[in-house]
Amino acid sequence: MADIEGARQVEAIELVIVAGVRPQYVKTRALLWLLERYAPDLRSRTLTFDAGQHYTSDLSDWLLEDIGLTFDHRVSPPVGSISRVERLGQALAELGHLLASFETSPAVAVFGDASSVLVGSIAAHDLSTPLCHVEAGARRDPLEVEHMNSVMADQLAQLRFAYTERAYHELEAEGLAEGSFIVGDISYEWYRHRYGNPSAKSALPAQSAPIVASMHRPSNMSASTVEAVADALIRHGRPVHWLDYPRTRPFLGLLRGKGITIVPPLGHSGVMRELVNAAFILTDSGGISREAHLLGKPVIMRRDLGGWPELAAHGSLYPLVGRAPEDVEDACRWAENLQPFDVETSPMVRPGGGQLAASQLQALVAQR
Repeated sequence: MADIEGARQVEAIELVIVAGVRPQYVKTRALLWLLERYAPDLRSRTLTFDAGQHYTSDLSDWLLEDIGLTFDHRVSPPVGSISRVERLGQALAELGHLLASFETSPAVAVFGDASSVLVGSIAAHDLSTPLCHVEAGARRDPLEVEHMNSVMADQLAQLRFAYTERAYHELEAEGLAEGSFIVGDISYEWYRHRYGNPSAKSALPAQSAPIVASMHRPSNMSASTVEAVADALIRHGRPVHWLDYPRTRPFLGLLRGKGITIVPPLGHSGVMRELVNAAFILTDSGGISREAHLLGKPVIMRRDLGGWPELAAHGSLYPLVGRAPEDVEDACRWAENLQPFDVETSPMVRPGGGQLAASQLQALVAQR
């Protein structure tokens, strides 16, 4: 860490952005872009910190290179096999040391509900420095780890960016309206800048557009679930492209044997191309489902609790709670019949949200 401390102590660092998983890496790049556009002085006084929850090259390096993001500090790779708790503890110790190395500790920004959100939240709380939680107010099943992560981050934060009106009302009901703002998905403006029209047309003829599938959550990682989903997708009649993910690898032989195309690990641009060319998407990933939605694609969300109730209410996401073949087939028929929708009507799109986020971060760092 000496390289950061030596190089940056001459400047007054005001903000440290903490990320640890793929969706947070993308949001880090998007937030930096918003600061470059709306608060360039704050951008020049911002550091980035990778908590390393996704530390393998498959899950991080290609993505980071593709989106042009280089972290100022990355937690050292583990030696041998360590638990997630040990990994997060290592990240917390390193982040705490970094924040304490400045005469005035910088404010901290964290994202979402993955476990690495707690690294930045606890470090900021321990050092009594302001905390911003981006994508605040995500509430699903209280028994889910992600639900409790989000609740704890929101309780510790002085500034909360709700991604939808529903998320804001959840915060309001918990007595957290003060310091909470609806900004939408902060990645949206950056997506528009990087990829152009969010409703980009597929490069493939409509009849040959594939179904893109991606599952990685432990609740879906059984041979019976993977096979049931795969068989139902095949019976639907379209080509199936299945995104490679470390947890899925024990099942790749099964999927290849059924004639499914396995898509190797890709950078962000490659994943976006797959989504643009898809007829529709079946996934259990919060990040991929939102990116597909912001591209105007029908999304089938395979989670026991459905996921993203805002998008289900919008009519652009099918909450696939069941996992029987007939459940998947019903979802596929829904996706085929969904009429194109205007992404600008999405509950996750908030005009002016990016500029509001940048201005509120400026106000937050002034509280230090």
